[in-house]
Amino acid sequence: MSYTVNIPLEVAVHFPDLCPFTGKPSPTGRMRLKTTRTTSMLPIPGVGLYNRYRQGGIALPVTKSIAVTYVVLQLLPFAIFGGGIGLCFLLNNTPYERVGGIAAVLGIPLALFAFIFRLWFFRKVRVADLHESHLELRFGSENYARQFGELNNLPVME
Repeated sequence: MSYTVNIPLEVAVHFPDLCPFTGKPSPTGRMRLKTTRTTSMLPIPGVGLYNRYRQGGIALPVTKSIAVTYVVLQLLPFAIFGGGIGLCFLLNNTPYERVGGIAAVLGIPLALFAFIFRLWFFRKVRVADLHESHLELRFGSENYARQFGELNNLPVME
């Protein structure tokens, strides 16, 4: 079950002195959750695509290990995909040419798997949506969501 808190934009928020992922007290790391929402797209002939969007995000206090894991899991899909393409070029015109082709083809589903794994791993806290006036933050822990809501005088919705 998830618990949602709507955070007004441009307002400073306070967090409980716990890591939302591990529950350890006094987290020293930071993890930035962000989202982008497209508000309108306009194709302009001969010029390209005009894209109007809004960005929102929030920096969560987390333990150092979670912060490092977040950075690694953000870079992993690009590293896997780039590694597969790199192996393809590196092994071109060698006796292992087929291995390079297989690595390039396998790079795409493995990168997709790494992306999905990151979403699953950080499911306890995520930005659900971005509205004109508020950011919708979704928590997996009822205890953390209630503490966060009480600190900021915000209602918690189930």
